[in-house]
Amino acid sequence: MAGVDASTAPSVPFRPRAPWWGADLQTLRNFLLRVDVDLSAWPGEDLVLPMRDGSGDQLLAVLHRPVQATRPLAMLVHGLAGSAESSYIRATAAHLLALGHPVVRLNLRGAGPSRATCRLQYHAGRTDD
Repeated sequence: MAGVDASTAPSVPFRPRAPWWGADLQTLRNFLLRVDVDLSAWPGEDLVLPMRDGSGDQLLAVLHRPVQATRPLAMLVHGLAGSAESSYIRATAAHLLALGHPVVRLNLRGAGPSRATCRLQYHAGRTDD
């Protein structure tokens, strides 16, 4: 958040909740539960973001605006093999929108609906994107 110095913000230790102990189970949680998050309270605006590398590729994103934006914009980027439609991205978006943050859910190169607008694919080594 703007105006908050991270070095003085109170630190709360992370405590995993049962039965999601360990990083592997936490990673699999949303895949296993398949929770559908409703974002209809915050209609999305489609964004097309052309890449500047000469490939002709276009990233696709969705911008959601809360009723009253009182916080900075949050950019959500999915992990490997995910997309902006991944349940954890949608759940995070709903939480941030309820707090007053506008949210962009970005599809990386060739992920989700941007697969049709990209020749190239994202991967862990594509750091230029």
